[in-house]
Amino acid sequence: MLDLRVFTQEQEFIIAGVGRRSTALQGGGKLMQLVVKCLLTTPGRDIFDPNWGVGIKSILPSVATKETEKDNMPEVSVAIAKAQKDIIESQVGALLTTDEMLESLSILDLRFNQDQLRWELDLAVKSKSGIVNLSTVGA
Repeated sequence: MLDLRVFTQEQEFIIAGVGRRSTALQGGGKLMQLVVKCLLTTPGRDIFDPNWGVGIKSILPSVATKETEKDNMPEVSVAIAKAQKDIIESQVGALLTTDEMLESLSILDLRFNQDQLRWELDLAVKSKSGIVNLSTVGA
């Protein structure tokens, strides 16, 4: 049976200083961080893998209305499929837990937030452990 969990990623800031240790994200947080990184990375920016990333901000127009926001869904769906492929390929041979490995990535909704003048993508991120995290990503 599938475990459904709503996952909200709060911004965490690492404070540098004497006696302070930074901590890395683990589990679903680490997977979500990788998904967001892939969505926001423009292809060609990663010198080690120039084809990695989808550059979601460059796909979406800077402004949309309620009438035109869904016109962008086909391009975004293709970008989400590429992000899924890129992430799964990047995880081959990596030492990750099943919570940190991507099984599937799908878009549930796309909308333009008129108040904040930004795009919001509702995503379902399923890990290899079967946990589905629902998250809203702003672009």
